[in-house]
Amino acid sequence: MADPQTDRPTGVAGDASLTGASGEKAPKTSWFKLTVDSKPWWAIIVAAALGAFGSEAIKNSPAIYSWGRSFFPIETSQFLYVSSKETKGPVKGVIVQIFGPGELALPLNSAGDTKIQTSARGLADAQIHVRPGPGYVAVFKYNNLVKTLPFEVKGDAQLQVEFSPTDWASEDERPVVPVNPNPPVGDAAGDLPPWMKFAYAELGQTEFQGTESNQRILEYLRSTNLPNSAISDETDWSSAFVNWVVRQVGYSGTNSAVNRSWLTWGKPIYPIQPGCVAVFWRISPTDPTGHTGFVVGETDTTITIIGGNQHNSVSIVSVPKARFLGCRWPA
Repeated sequence: MADPQTDRPTGVAGDASLTGASGEKAPKTSWFKLTVDSKPWWAIIVAAALGAFGSEAIKNSPAIYSWGRSFFPIETSQFLYVSSKETKGPVKGVIVQIFGPGELALPLNSAGDTKIQTSARGLADAQIHVRPGPGYVAVFKYNNLVKTLPFEVKGDAQLQVEFSPTDWASEDERPVVPVNPNPPVGDAAGDLPPWMKFAYAELGQTEFQGTESNQRILEYLRSTNLPNSAISDETDWSSAFVNWVVRQVGYSGTNSAVNRSWLTWGKPIYPIQPGCVAVFWRISPTDPTGHTGFVVGETDTTITIIGGNQHNSVSIVSVPKARFLGCRWPA
């Protein structure tokens, strides 16, 4: 008869090799019963495969997160800044619209308006609730001239536009808004660093005339190591403004009211990009004085920054590149 453990007839040659000294059968070694550290072989392989998959998933987690986020709308601010190509100053009264795929005009504020205008500072802050990704278009209209620019929504972003009567098309020649445009390099700033929201929110803070000081400006100055006796809104507060802004999102600044102190802060960054801290000389390249602010954009000859103590206020100005000393980013 057949042995139920070996499925071989008992008493045939070779059967003794399976029999111990006591006459009991030795356990059969079966591939399907092979274990490692008391675990089945297939469990070891499955665990190894899951481990490899897990490590790969962790490595690609930013891409996986970005892909997953693209299915869900996000609340985002698009800072749209229009300056004059000729004067480099801000342009007020530019009508801005943002379109999604299929030329659908998006509501740009809590009131549901689909059109907003740039302020005296040349800035329009569009608050939109959309899915991130390409396929969005900003349309700017000024004095019957139109500029159309595609961009990709990634989060809080900034789009800098130069107005020029020779570069913008007439309203009758407005190009058709593309359904799914590829954002051209340089047109969209992409995700803005988090401190830029705080910088933009301070636009318009201005020194008070007379002996009274603007308490907000004093708050900027108190973020530095200046003694209280040296603080008033007549103190140079451009470095203090930058220091106060970066501290709002948890970064340590230089804590100095000296503008050139930012030349050793963080790490250098090149090419410059919106949000980096730009430092400029004031009197001469070797003079210890200077100026600093956050980059908004650049042209061939100028760097546009948002900063403090610019025309006695937090404002957006363009500085000649000839005065540029460096640009820094948090380390």
